[in-house]
Amino acid sequence: MIELIKGCLGRVTVLVFISCVLCIACERPISSNVERGVTQTRIMGFGEFSSEQMAAYVLLKNTAANREALLYLARTYIREAKLEGVNHDIAFAQMCHETYFLKFGNQVKKNQHNYCGLGATDGGGKGAVFKDVSTGVRAHIQHLKAYASTKSLKSEVIDPRFRFVERACAPTLAGLAGRWASDKRYAHKVLAHIQAIGQCSKRLK
Repeated sequence: MIELIKGCLGRVTVLVFISCVLCIACERPISSNVERGVTQTRIMGFGEFSSEQMAAYVLLKNTAANREALLYLARTYIREAKLEGVNHDIAFAQMCHETYFLKFGNQVKKNQHNYCGLGATDGGGKGAVFKDVSTGVRAHIQHLKAYASTKSLKSEVIDPRFRFVERACAPTLAGLAGRWASDKRYAHKVLAHIQAIGQCSKRLK
């Protein structure tokens, strides 16, 4: 009986070891893909998601949000991003992260129309205030363009911190980490939102 138990334990140990090896092998490509996504996803460019897809993602995470208001916000992101040549997928995903799906709750409040934490700091800065949705979105897009490009803006500067940015310091998502936010995993979190919107979009089809 003792020998039988030892034999069984030995087989279990081998199975556990094999499982661990397989898990590690599976994880490596995923991690590699994520890192590649962060370093290769360029901020300047064109997005793929529709306003309906982006609104659906926020509604999934914030059931109290108003669908029509979300659609308007998403369309505004698409319009303003297209004007400046910024990828609207990135900008909207960043908005989801910064506002916690429009629940806010940190320094920035809903009535500030500040969708990217402009001027809000780890030290407690309350952040910039904009008069309406369109103005807040435009400021966000302008700030992203400042980080990603040296090209001039197509519209009048309304981003209060545009002049403080080292132009083109972050052409890809990776460059936002440690610059836009102190969080070193910031780019990975924004990418996760982009990927989640994509998954949500597949379920809508």
